[in-house]
Amino acid sequence: MLFNKMTDKRLTNSFKSYVGFDDEPFNTSNEESFSELNTRCLPGEMAIAEAEHVLMFSPVSEHKQGKSGSLIVTNFKLSFVTTEEYTKHEMFCQENLLLGEHDVCLSNVDALYLMGDKKRRLLPGKNMSEKVKGLIVVCKNMKVMTFSFKFSPVGHGRNLTNALLHHAFPKRHQLLFAYDFREPYYRCPMDVCMYQDPGEWGRELARTGAVGWRLTAVNKEFKMSSSLPEWLVVPSSATDPQLLEAARHFRGGRPPLWCWSSPRGAALVRMSDIQPFIADRRSIVVSGGSEILSSFRPDTASWTLPRVKENTMLETVRKSHPRLAQPKVMELNKDVPTPREVQVSFVKLRELCAPENVRQFWIQDSHFLSLLEGSRWLHNVSVCLAKAKEASMGLHNEFTVVLQEGDGYDMCCVVASLSQMLIDPYFRSIVGFQSLVQKEWVALGHPFCTRLGHVYNIETQEAPV
Repeated sequence: MLFNKMTDKRLTNSFKSYVGFDDEPFNTSNEESFSELNTRCLPGEMAIAEAEHVLMFSPVSEHKQGKSGSLIVTNFKLSFVTTEEYTKHEMFCQENLLLGEHDVCLSNVDALYLMGDKKRRLLPGKNMSEKVKGLIVVCKNMKVMTFSFKFSPVGHGRNLTNALLHHAFPKRHQLLFAYDFREPYYRCPMDVCMYQDPGEWGRELARTGAVGWRLTAVNKEFKMSSSLPEWLVVPSSATDPQLLEAARHFRGGRPPLWCWSSPRGAALVRMSDIQPFIADRRSIVVSGGSEILSSFRPDTASWTLPRVKENTMLETVRKSHPRLAQPKVMELNKDVPTPREVQVSFVKLRELCAPENVRQFWIQDSHFLSLLEGSRWLHNVSVCLAKAKEASMGLHNEFTVVLQEGDGYDMCCVVASLSQMLIDPYFRSIVGFQSLVQKEWVALGHPFCTRLGHVYNIETQEAPV
């Protein structure tokens, strides 16, 4: 059997295919054939550790046969280079421009487990001193890769595992591969709004025909909020000093901010909840054209002041409506899942969709639907869709809708994005969708690095929002 190298260089035909490797001794007459297996590297990418004579098992198998090759850790990815023969087309066919079929980006690695009589999870930052017989790599996209080092030279499995534990879980942004070896910046087409300067916000205001809202640099040098852009769209009746004062009482310094407007003046607004030491919920009535507090718990002055600030901001939102209609406030925390609940649900879904072996597969398959329901993933999706429908119907009926959530940058992004896709056909186009992601997720500060776990921190909450 002939084996191809990634660069179409032929290897010798002396390597032996291993089926049922527990019963057959490892034997090859040409040990140097593995040294010719190399992964395709990007500019600046370099190999850190390598293990030869590694077996990669197929998903949901009995782990008795697999592909043989070399497993390589670089400063960007984990790459398995097989000795199997490739066609010329397969050699250059990748899932994307950066990764091959058996490659996984280090930032996509979620957990590492040792194979053995009992699976054991490895902790990031810890060095392995014992022999590593096999390794299970669980990825954030539900991909599971299982490797055996039974036939690898002594120490190869341990060295590769230690390299993976160190480089797949960086504790600082500067250690990420993309920081030092990023590609040159290419500007997007002019019709895609990146929301990096006032002109792009102004074009979106003009496109939607928004009235009663103004563009402000109140967050210049991020003095109001570190998670918001410097240019914001706020109610016209709200002054910059008023915004700065009110922002102190909102979590993350995120008062009501404009997202979208309908042709008839209804607006979609996002804001965070007030500081957590305020436990009550306001009740607003309109009296003489002004909103007042009808009920709150005035136990102390510190309890009432932030609530007053919140209602003052909602009053400016009301004044931005052409008919001065009271806004509809949707408290997402009451119904939609929190990031922690999303993560718990995702882990259950991943365990269901990526069984370790055939036995576990058949056990789960016998009651798959009940396990799927128990993960609550479909329930969480349906709740988000229902809230998006509720918000879009409110906008369609010419009411301003205010989305309020704890920190204002997780499920607010989901519901706001879905609502705009439902009600504005522009966001259902390719260019419009890219602009929507830039606005609701990038510009308005969704914490991608924290939620996706690009930087390892045991105290942060990961969640595939």
